[in-house]
Amino acid sequence: MSVIDIIKNRHSYRGKFKSTPIPREDLITIMEAGLAAPSGCNKQTTSLIAVDDPEVLKKFHAVIDPPVGETAPAIICVLTRRICAYRDKCFAVQDYTAAIQNMLLAIVELGYQSCWYEGHITDEDRICDKMAKILNVPDEYNLVCMLPVGIAAEEVAKDMNNRLSRVAELREALISALPDTVRVNVPEGKYVPHIVSITLPSVKSEVMVRALSADGIYVSAGSACSSHHKNISTALTDFGLAPNEADTTIRVSLSHTNTEEDVLTFASVLGEKLRSLQQIKR
Repeated sequence: MSVIDIIKNRHSYRGKFKSTPIPREDLITIMEAGLAAPSGCNKQTTSLIAVDDPEVLKKFHAVIDPPVGETAPAIICVLTRRICAYRDKCFAVQDYTAAIQNMLLAIVELGYQSCWYEGHITDEDRICDKMAKILNVPDEYNLVCMLPVGIAAEEVAKDMNNRLSRVAELREALISALPDTVRVNVPEGKYVPHIVSITLPSVKSEVMVRALSADGIYVSAGSACSSHHKNISTALTDFGLAPNEADTTIRVSLSHTNTEEDVLTFASVLGEKLRSLQQIKR
């Protein structure tokens, strides 16, 4: 395929992987593609570690909760360090972002699939730090992203329109089933159908996140733009939310693999948790 074909055909793959090991020369090729990406003022702030040792992967999976990429035969970890390019300007984020994109394209070219996970491991629970400790990463580096890599065991998305339509249907089913006491935040104009922002009545978002996770339901606090930042995201203020409302807002992410039963169960459990938490508060 041409580069343009690869760009158009690449999709984030979150399914299961075959157990087929990845030759190390392929992992090296993927990482070399990443390190060939442009770097601000050539400061080379990005480093990469490929992990294919089953024992190390097992240690990773013990700390990655909720689990992702647990069937991948290899995981590429993206490290960054802050080096000022000039004056106080640092382009570390841009550097590792470009490296990740290069690797994702190389992965598809070599016949594998992947998905980059950053927010999932850099949230307040700092899974990234636990992974870095397992790898003995030096203190001056931060582990900021991981890419599970392998041969897809499930069909790779080819018709994204069908998947988006399915997610939109699930979104409407979820909104219809939510308790009357919550508020769904809908931005003006276009919005992504797989994200549902819900403001709760007098229950802190972090409290609800923990309560739902106890039942195996995983949501996030705040917005996708700032899940691990303490400042209120502009994505929430754009909804017209006051600071106290933003502090009681959760984010639900939907997938085409979810079912209507999943969203109805979530809505029911959310209602139960709201009632029990509000009673405790009284």
